[in-house]
Amino acid sequence: MDKPRQPSPDKTSPLIPISAFFILGIIAASYNWFTNRLSLAFLIVSLLVLILGIKRKWRHNLAPAYIAFFLIGAMLASQQANPYFPKNHIKMLAEHYNAGERDALGISIEGVLANAPERFADKTRLYIDAKNIFTQKENIPVKGKILITVESPSVKFKYGDRLRFILKPRMPQNFGNPGEYDYAGNLARQDIYVTGYIENERWIAVIGGEEKHGLRTQIEGVRDKIRDFIDGSDAENSAIIKALILGEQGEILKAVRDAFAGTGTAHILSISGLHIGIIAFVSYWIILYALKQSERLMLAFDIKKIAAAGSIIPVFLYGAIAGFSVSTQRSVIMVTIFILSVIIDRKQNLYNTLAAAALVILVISPLSVYDISFQLSFASVLAIIYLAPRLQGLWTNEDKQAKAADLLPPHPIWPPIKNYLLNPFAVSLAASIGTAPFVVWHFHRVSIIGIVANLIAVPLMGFIAVSLGLISVLVSFFNQSAANLILLIVDIMLKTSIWAVNLFSQIPYSSVFTTTPTILEIVLFYILIVS
Repeated sequence: MDKPRQPSPDKTSPLIPISAFFILGIIAASYNWFTNRLSLAFLIVSLLVLILGIKRKWRHNLAPAYIAFFLIGAMLASQQANPYFPKNHIKMLAEHYNAGERDALGISIEGVLANAPERFADKTRLYIDAKNIFTQKENIPVKGKILITVESPSVKFKYGDRLRFILKPRMPQNFGNPGEYDYAGNLARQDIYVTGYIENERWIAVIGGEEKHGLRTQIEGVRDKIRDFIDGSDAENSAIIKALILGEQGEILKAVRDAFAGTGTAHILSISGLHIGIIAFVSYWIILYALKQSERLMLAFDIKKIAAAGSIIPVFLYGAIAGFSVSTQRSVIMVTIFILSVIIDRKQNLYNTLAAAALVILVISPLSVYDISFQLSFASVLAIIYLAPRLQGLWTNEDKQAKAADLLPPHPIWPPIKNYLLNPFAVSLAASIGTAPFVVWHFHRVSIIGIVANLIAVPLMGFIAVSLGLISVLVSFFNQSAANLILLIVDIMLKTSIWAVNLFSQIPYSSVFTTTPTILEIVLFYILIVS
């Protein structure tokens, strides 16, 4: 008797090869291997072949679909990598300024503050939507974004303010050193092609406020109130609290950053998929607990799906409070797609869900594939999905019988050790292994102690501090005293975490500096893991 034919991976998880070919198309376009005109011609041919294959029920009719997604990825990436700039774009005018006789004073520019000021310990960054350039003869309407660095940490500007200033525009450039941070490329992915420096905020005039209206303005108003509440509290680690709640990392001291970087826990200081996932997890259980109080709802509906759907709202609210930066947007999209997969009963195929999240993000911004946060987020999740169960299998077999316990006398302490120590250790180890090549590639440094440090820092800062911090922020709109009390508890959690991280960072060889690996070495590393 013939065995039933097993469904092929492209049938059970069609988005995995589709996303893979889409990413390959992005990479091909970024190296200028394809032009838009050539890609469009091949795309039309592949779509015609796909339609013909579907009509005639060809066995391998998905091949033209993969080619089509490869070409779509190439076309989208090519458009983002080589955007069209109109004559009145600020980049074109800045190039003209730098190529010609430069005015000693610079150019008089008027624009609108597109984001809340990004504050650091010794400076502030302003993201400006340019509107007009003023010359002695005329007023020239312009468009495009400018990143301005002001040598002052305490500017008073707000989102939506209309500003006028004199600036010597500069074009972002990399130094060309091997393994350096792609500063110009990172700004280009944010549609920023012009930067500038202003010595003091007094050289910037506010000529109008509330230029922008609507939901974004209201959100920024809420963020201002939260920022004022945190700054006015008695918390000693207000800079870290703002990083966890508002996504503003600029005021964190360099010594603290270095300690977290050396112990592989720096990801906790930024809004990432970890934080968004924690918000979704906590919201889900709170909503589920509330729904369980009604027997009628439990009998009439699938309350787990209702709780999952309800957790999407807090996820988007947290993303809005965090400023919806590019990395936050990606994290919100990823977590939302995972929640939707639970609602539509597709949670079993996590690889397909992860591929769907990547595809959505890359359609919106194709060159995100080169962003550090994108690479680390997806590498860590993929490693946890693939490696963590296999590592946990070292002490648990398919029948859920503890293998390691066979070597020891039966004892009631074994299940807590397995559930609260060994299983989290497996998750931390899997994430560390999965992200190691990208960490070494970008930072030329790998943490040896990070696996253990994350077991302490993630629960304290990720689960407790973030959750209590958000509760404190919510309470602050009604009762400042109670909110301050909760924030002091958060501060104690942060002090404990920082103490532990500093302790780990002082251990000899807690982190090791390495040379930049080649692409071939990275590929071989992942092949070794899969093998």
